[in-house]
Amino acid sequence: MLVRSGSEGLSCEGAAGGAPPAARDDLTLLRAHEPVVRFTKGELFFPTAVAPYVAHCSLWRGDSGSAPVCVVPAGELSLERLCEISREHPEWPLSLRFVREPLARGRYREWKREPRERFEATLRFTTTGTFGRVLEAAFRASLLTRGTVARGLAAAAEIA
Repeated sequence: MLVRSGSEGLSCEGAAGGAPPAARDDLTLLRAHEPVVRFTKGELFFPTAVAPYVAHCSLWRGDSGSAPVCVVPAGELSLERLCEISREHPEWPLSLRFVREPLARGRYREWKREPRERFEATLRFTTTGTFGRVLEAAFRASLLTRGTVARGLAAAAEIA
């Protein structure tokens, strides 16, 4: 049997040899293979548990040509209820909203001026040549049809 254990590499263990020392101690084995997570400087949003996030959100239905409608207010949503609604109404385009409303214009400007590490985004495909730049332009043009998250909503979510 092949066993990978940290820096020891691959070792063959027969039936008589037993498991290597790292495999006997679960914590040592887990530590040897635990993932390393790194974030970009200035990142505002980090991984989170799904159930508490959904419980904090409100559920919205967005129909083309009309304003979004709140289906379930914040604090009343669970994973089970979210699944039920999506099964009952598969034709509804649903979305979760973490905050009730975007920041007001003045508060948004204050938030932008607050001192903090800034996320410095670059264009995704600028280092890939002409094809990448054309692809980047197409992605940016698609924002006209598919829309973006309102800046005030992102700011309000970061503050919440």
